[in-house]
Amino acid sequence: MFEIVSLLTGRLRSTTHDLATSVVIYGVAALFALTAYVALIYGVGSVLSAEYGAPVAAFSIAGATLLAALLVVLILRLRQRRLRRLRRLRVRSASAAGTSAALATMVPMLVRASPVGSLLAVAVLGYVMSRVGQDATRRNR
Repeated sequence: MFEIVSLLTGRLRSTTHDLATSVVIYGVAALFALTAYVALIYGVGSVLSAEYGAPVAAFSIAGATLLAALLVVLILRLRQRRLRRLRRLRVRSASAAGTSAALATMVPMLVRASPVGSLLAVAVLGYVMSRVGQDATRRNR
């Protein structure tokens, strides 16, 4: 029992150490990226202000940054909408699969019970399966 606990705590320490190392490395990389971004903005501002004046340079940089931010927000919204649609499709297909599986398990019991019941079960199963296929095709359009 002691070996299992020590193995688990060793793995936990190893995972925690790896996570902490990754956080530090990505933090340093983010700091360097932020420094480069500030230097880039300063350089662009200097060039534009020498060419067009300080107000035009400031407004140009602000407009470009705002445009980039709006583009990122648009991309995130489109991605979120696509993921939400995929989640809904997964839920619907899972419920349809559950219904089909339940009907498929009922068929053998009804066949044993009566021929009329089996005919009715096969007809209902065929109808449900055709409706599920039509609904999926209609939603994908």
